[in-house]
Amino acid sequence: MVLLIADATVKCAFEHGFRVIVPVFANSTVDNSFMTGESGCRYYNEFMWNGRYVRCLFMEETILEMER
Repeated sequence: MVLLIADATVKCAFEHGFRVIVPVFANSTVDNSFMTGESGCRYYNEFMWNGRYVRCLFMEETILEMER
């Protein structure tokens, strides 16, 4: 499952002190027996990562942050 790799990457980057930004809709996964790929992305972006390990921002906000 693609999202599990991204989840490990996000958490590892956080644990190493990086400020992590994940652009909303920029990650993807596939359907599995528990949820659809769309539900999986929404779950991680809205409930697991945002505010804990990363800031999930829309692309325009992400670009502004990168330009700082």
